[in-house]
This record gives sequence, C-alpha cells and structure tokens, in this order.
Amino acid sequence: MRTVEKNVSKTSSEYAAWLKRYGTPSSDDLVRMADEAAEWREPPIISIVLPVFNPRPAFLREALDSVLAQCYPHWRLCIADDASTDSAVRSQLESYAARDTRIHVCFREQNEGICHASNTALGMCEGILTGFLDHDDVLAPDALYHVAADWLAHPDMAFVYTDMDHLDARGCRYAPYFKSSWNEELLLAQNYLCHLVVYRTDLLRSVGGFRPGFEGSQDHDLALRCAAQCCKEQIRHIPRILYHWRNFEGSETVSDSQRERCDASRRKCVEEYLKAKNIPAEISAGVWGFNKVLYAVPPSLPRVTCIVPARDHADKTAVCLESVLQRSTYPNLDIILVDNGSTEKAAVSLCREYATHRNVDVIHWNKPFNFSEINNMAALRASGEFLVLLNNDTEIITPDWVEVMLGYAAQAHVGAVGPKLLYPDDTIQHAGIVMLGAEQIARESFKRRPYGSEEYFALAQTARWVCAVTGACLMVEKRKFLEVGGLEERLAVTFNDVDFCCKLHEAGYRNLYTPYAILRHYEFTSRGAVEDTPEKQQRAHLENIYMRKRWRMLDVDPFYSIHFSRKSDTYRIIHPDEDYITTWKSRN
Repeated sequence: MRTVEKNVSKTSSEYAAWLKRYGTPSSDDLVRMADEAAEWREPPIISIVLPVFNPRPAFLREALDSVLAQCYPHWRLCIADDASTDSAVRSQLESYAARDTRIHVCFREQNEGICHASNTALGMCEGILTGFLDHDDVLAPDALYHVAADWLAHPDMAFVYTDMDHLDARGCRYAPYFKSSWNEELLLAQNYLCHLVVYRTDLLRSVGGFRPGFEGSQDHDLALRCAAQCCKEQIRHIPRILYHWRNFEGSETVSDSQRERCDASRRKCVEEYLKAKNIPAEISAGVWGFNKVLYAVPPSLPRVTCIVPARDHADKTAVCLESVLQRSTYPNLDIILVDNGSTEKAAVSLCREYATHRNVDVIHWNKPFNFSEINNMAALRASGEFLVLLNNDTEIITPDWVEVMLGYAAQAHVGAVGPKLLYPDDTIQHAGIVMLGAEQIARESFKRRPYGSEEYFALAQTARWVCAVTGACLMVEKRKFLEVGGLEERLAVTFNDVDFCCKLHEAGYRNLYTPYAILRHYEFTSRGAVEDTPEKQQRAHLENIYMRKRWRMLDVDPFYSIHFSRKSDTYRIIHPDEDYITTWKSRN
C-alpha cells in the first residue's frame, strides 16, 4: 500500500474524538488483560518475526519497546538483521537481547533482502502462532492479548488480522484503516490485511514462508498462498486498531525501478493465485497502485437478458434502451421491456416500436406497480442464462459493462454484481450498499462523492465484496436468482434489492461491487422521490418492519466496520455519543 499522507487526510476531529474514547487502553485495562491471561490454562506462545536493515535507531527502539510493553507475556521476538551497515543497529539489538530472554537475534552475514531475512527469523520461531512487525512500526500494548484471546475462542483459526492506523513523522496517529471482514475480492486488489497479521506457524511453514523475488509485495503473496490453504471460516478479523504503521512522505526511499518491481510482483502473485483456481483474468494497474482485476467472460458467451420495467417517461426509457442496444459491445444480449400500464402516447408508441425489434420482448403488465413481482415474472420468461435488473432511468456509459459484470457474475461463489452508478452531475449514486441496522436499514456507499473519489483507501474505485448492491442495475445468474426465490413480492417498492442480496449472502454467495462498469442513473423517474401519500407511507412502514424482522442477523455488516457511524454518511468514524461501539465492546 502506498504512502497515504497525501491521499488520506491527517487525523480528523472525528478520529481524534474516537482516539480519546476508544483508541488507547488504560493502565487498568492492561492490568485486567494481564490478570485474565494469567488464568488461561494453555496460553499460546506468539512469535513475532522482525526483519531489520539499517532502521533509524529511534524508530527501531520504539518497535522493540512496543513488544516489551505487551500486557500478554507469552511471546518470542525473533529478529534477523540483514547485514545492516550501521554498527549502532547491532549494538542496539544486542542490548535488547541481553535485557529479555524472549528476544532472539540472528545477524546475517550477507544482505539478501526482506524475504530471506524474514525466513531466517521464521526459522527461529516457536509456538503455535507467528506474526510480523516491521522494524520501524509499533504494536499496541494489548495487541498480542487480543490475538491470543481470539485463538483460544477459535482454535481452528488459520490466521487473524487486525485494524491499523498510521504514524506521521512526529509519531502522531492518523488515517485509521477499519477493515472489512474476510474479503477475497478486495485482497486481490489491495493487501488490505497488511498489518497486523498473525498466522498459525505450521501454516507458514507448509507454504514455505516468503518467496524471494516478491520483495515489496512479499506479505501480499504470503497472505494469498495461506488463504488458498484454508476455508474462509478459518480467517479471522479483530476489529481493533492494534498496529501503528509508520507511513509518511519521506519515510520510504524507493526508486522508480524498485516501485515497478513491487507492482509487478504484486500483480504476479495475484495472477498465480487465480491461475491455481483455474480462473482466467486480466490484472492491470488501478488507482493508488492497486490491482485492477477483470475476469474473463465465459467462452460460451452466455445470453444475458436485461429486464427493464417502465411506466410512461418515454424519453428516459428510450435513452436507456438505445444505450443498451447501441453502446453495449457484448454480442449475446437481449431486453425484456415490461410496460407497467403506460398511458402517455409517447410511451405507448415507444412500446409499439420496440415490439418489432429482434432483441427486445415487450410485455404489458397491467397490475399495480410491484418491482419484485414484475422482475420475477420477467425472469421466468427470460431466455438468458444471466439476468440484469435494469431501471428505465439508467444510461450505459462504459460499452463493456456487460463483459465486466459477467466476468464476476459467472464465478461460482458470486451472487449479485452491481456497477458504479453516477448521478447526472457525475457524483456517485451507488458504490455498493452497507447494512446499517434497524434504524437506517441500508444506504449506498460514497453517495454524492465525486466520480473519482479516493476516499477511504479508494474503496469506491476498488472491486470488493459487499452485503448488497442496488436493483437499479444488478446482474445475477438466473439459476442463482431462482435458487433463492427471486425478489420478495411483499417488498413492492423499497428494499427488495437489499433483501434479495441478503438471501444470496445467506445461501453462501458473495455479492460484489465493481467500479469498472459505469452507468448514469436518473433516480426516481418512474415512481417519484418521496412517499407523498398515506398509502405510500403505510407501504413503506410495513416494508421497513419486514426488513427489521427478517435481517437482524445483518445488524453488523461483515464488510462494514463496527467503528463507522450508522447515522451519518458511510465510512465516517462513529461519534463517541453513539452507543453502538459500546454495545460491541461489551460483547467482545
């Protein structure tokens, strides 16, 4: 991951408030944790791998002191100095090794790079768990306690990762990365695991440790190879900031050629991971130096059917249909236009015109508007192996939108796929949907942010698993659509797309947002933007009740941090006045 100081604002007032209340354990907390660990019958030994090469003495001292300050005592610090040329480094390491028998140091005779040095340190490790620390970073004092506690609660764990923040040149904390639970698609794009990651020691040794030749992305490569050896239930996430990454402009002296090699190794490790799974894909450079991963369209070119409900507003419907038919580059595409009782002459004429088109099937549906019922009916009639639910107030921007979405939707583990949707002013309307609990139910991510927003580690510009995507444009394999029973017809207007995605998630599929397919969405053209009648308000009330009862299990969105607000815009740090995190801390 690149230096973030230029792209992520420094400690905001929100993060400052969060740090004051939640960011640092008190001395009483640390004593309580130490006392608790002392009562454990078989506390795991956690080895920490620390490769060292010419660090600043002050930074190395902070790193070493952060291990010594752990409230959990059952650790082993395994240091491999990679032939540092600064003599002060050797004396510093020898001094610390003399202070504590848990610190073990090996001085390599030849500088061979971080992979070789880390493997040397890995060979010194004892105990069931092994984590990693960079020579200028800092562990939170309760880091190893929480790792040990999580392992004791989940002994089948393969590896666990935690949240982190950054240290600037003055040692101030900024730019917290509150991470998603296991998100394979996000990991292909960026090494979001990054720090702190602790693995089972036997797993590390079974994959051969670090691979020389992947320097700069060696931890990304290791994470992918380890992930390939276990199931997703064995990958744990501790939603606590337990690692402080020293990352600021000037903290790294990396040449352009070194950067290019790092980028190449990052793409290579992802290519190898997907190849081992027999998944053809194209990997190229994305924003922030992250990977852009596009999966190949199935060679059979399966038929894709777009279902477009419409009522009046012929001008918008015509724009939608023509953009699909004229701009799309995918060759095996058709449309079902469902006219839901249009009365305007222009709309009636439009239906008559498209009824003669060889790739358009016009269905007249003269029942009250029910988005779910309309799409379920059309899905049964569709000839396509894949379905696209498409609002009539959308417009295609990227011609290869079908190919992009189909590459994802054809993967066995993927449920629904949603694209980036833009408002007419080119701000974001949809970049995935997050579940917000009983009060808010759900909300689109990064709404009204600029088109190219790189907020929150560029997640709006990165393909990733999400709980839900919008039904304004959604692709899903027809077989999977029918498997979960299609859309819930009791949800006539709102939340039917969220409910559908939740059903796919419940069935074991993962819904996915991609920024590489882009449409424009003229929102609320068909039904209006507000619930402006008592009848509509009552319907909306009942749909809210249904969702609250049906999806209590998703009060905690696995792809949205507990540390984000449920009241303000998405990806904003929770305000100390909100009780949600307090409730979480009491449970954990």
